[in-house]
This record gives sequence, structure tokens and C-alpha cells, in this order.
Amino acid sequence: MPEFNATLGFIVVSFIVFMVVMKAIYFDPILNIKHERERKLMDDKSSAEQFAEEYERVYAEYQAALKKARQEAHQLIQEIRQNAKLAAQQSLTEARTNAQTESDCQMAELNHWREATYNQLEGERNELTKAIVSKITSGGKIRTASHS
Repeated sequence: MPEFNATLGFIVVSFIVFMVVMKAIYFDPILNIKHERERKLMDDKSSAEQFAEEYERVYAEYQAALKKARQEAHQLIQEIRQNAKLAAQQSLTEARTNAQTESDCQMAELNHWREATYNQLEGERNELTKAIVSKITSGGKIRTASHS
């Protein structure tokens, strides 16, 4: 059987004192640091989750705002196109009306000029006819306009 003497007791007491001192000097600060680190990691994880949720919310708002802006831009472009088409149609209508009015005025002027020319030619024809008839009836020679 093994013998137990005072050395074993001294070693046990020394080990217990050593463990108490090490716990106070070394293990407790390390455990505190470990707990503080775990608490900080949990806080950081919680903050990261909150940040991710905030990011998702802001991103969803951004997407909604972007979609709304695109719809408004599309609607504005459609309105501008409609207004441009209406303005083009009005301009075209005005141009056609102006062209028709100008054409009517020129046609009226041409008709007036034609009537005046016909009247003048009619008068000259009547005079020429009278001159020819009077020359024929008088037996004289007929003079042409180039010999006068």
C-alpha cells in the first residue's frame, strides 16, 4: 500500500493555493475577456442583422422609388410624344390651310389674268374680224399686224 506523508498534503495544499491564485490572476481575466468577446460578437451579430434588415428595407424603398420614377418618366415621355404629335398635326393642318389659301389666291389671280387675256384677245379678234370683213367687202388688201 502506498504511504501518505506530509509531502502529499503539502503538495495538495500548494496545488490548491496555486489554483486559487491562478484563478484570480489568470483564469478570471481570461474568462472575462472571453465573455466580453462573446458579448461583443453577439452585439456585432445583432447589429449586423439590424443593418441587413435596414438595408433590405432601404433597398426595397429604393426599388419602389426607382420603379415609380421610371413610370413617371415613361408617362411624361408619352405625354410629350402626344403633345408633339398634336403640335405636328396642328402645324401640318395650318400649313395645308395656308398652302390651300395661297393656291386658291394664285388660282384666282390666274383665272382673273386668263379672263383678262381672253377679253383682250376677244376684243382684238373682233377688231380683226371687222377689219377683215371690211377689207373683203371693200376689195382691198388685208394688212397684217407685222406690216403696219
